[in-house]
Amino acid sequence: MASQKSDFRHESLQDRQTIVRYLNALSEGIASGRLVLGTREEEIVLEPEGLLKLDVKARQKSDEAKVTFKISWKSNGHGDSPIKGPLSISSEKAD
Repeated sequence: MASQKSDFRHESLQDRQTIVRYLNALSEGIASGRLVLGTREEEIVLEPEGLLKLDVKARQKSDEAKVTFKISWKSNGHGDSPIKGPLSISSEKAD
């Protein structure tokens, strides 16, 4: 894994269209094997490879909702065995 910095964190308020652009860029970066995240002050370059671990959490409490995606991998390309079956993500309402 190549990087100029070992830690990067960014938090901001964005509209849905901007979030969609970020998620598309993340998807493209994972697909290409190179993610570059940065601000004016800092940047980190990650190179996802091999098996990637996906951790998804969602919560709805009164007027606040939260979804968290965590993607991790080992630099040697070997990940942990999957814990659960396939994930389903949809914009359709469940029956």
